[in-house]
Amino acid sequence: FISHIPPTFCLHEYGHRFRAIMDRYQHIIRFSVYGHTHSESFFLTNAIGTSKPIGFNLISASLSPETNKNPSFTVIDFDV
Repeated sequence: FISHIPPTFCLHEYGHRFRAIMDRYQHIIRFSVYGHTHSESFFLTNAIGTSKPIGFNLISASLSPETNKNPSFTVIDFDV
């Protein structure tokens, strides 16, 4: 799954609905990539109602520079 804004930065209602979709399709959606923050980090999406991790997420750094940050890009190679 690829998106611009991570669900943790969205309005509560949207984030809750998004997590419900991720929970329902956790057997299909295993990995998500986001942007928007201009910093690279990782986080887990947890199932609704439990703390079971259901998705691994990458927030990728930005190619467009920001104050005191160098432009960057991420290369992801999946071996399936």
